[in-house]
Amino acid sequence: MTGNLPAISLKSVRRHYDDGAGNEKAALDIAELEIQPGELVAVIGPSGSGKSTLLQLLGGIDSPTAGSIDVAGLRVSEMDEKQKTIFRRENIGFIFQAFHLVPSMTVVENVGLSSIVSGQRGFRWRSDALVLLDQLGLFEYADRFPDQLSGGQRQRVAVARALFGAPGVVLADEPTGSLDGYCSPSDSRRDRRRSSHDRADGHP
Repeated sequence: MTGNLPAISLKSVRRHYDDGAGNEKAALDIAELEIQPGELVAVIGPSGSGKSTLLQLLGGIDSPTAGSIDVAGLRVSEMDEKQKTIFRRENIGFIFQAFHLVPSMTVVENVGLSSIVSGQRGFRWRSDALVLLDQLGLFEYADRFPDQLSGGQRQRVAVARALFGAPGVVLADEPTGSLDGYCSPSDSRRDRRRSSHDRADGHP
């Protein structure tokens, strides 16, 4: 992010869907929203209120029906699919409701997946991934596979993957639903101090 630009800026954003019967259904309508660098924001609302839709729009997974979306100083709403892929890889960390870990890859490989996919050579990515796993109490599980972990451990791997590479913005969709007892409130505060990332968290 550059200068004094907000980390996230939305203006007149709408996301509407065709309900299959020729009627337009509103999933999200936001007149204006700005989130500054360093802010920790929780989006709270009932099921179906558009929380996940908002995160998908911010991450370039979905496109708005109308309006402008800027994330990390970039106009996401005007990007094509190839540009969005690069944007996500370089700027966004995702924590999904489901873990979305690759079952055929080890824990450390899942954390460093973005570097592996981009063809990064050497062991720098592994070293960085191991640091994150150590911070989250998973160092000893680095070479295990996801199906050898508990649900809470898999959730922590997903958190580590989202923080890998120090993305400018972290988008978390119900990130604590499966966390185990390792991650207490004090651990969360500690991890925020260790990280300079901006986060937009969705909660039910």
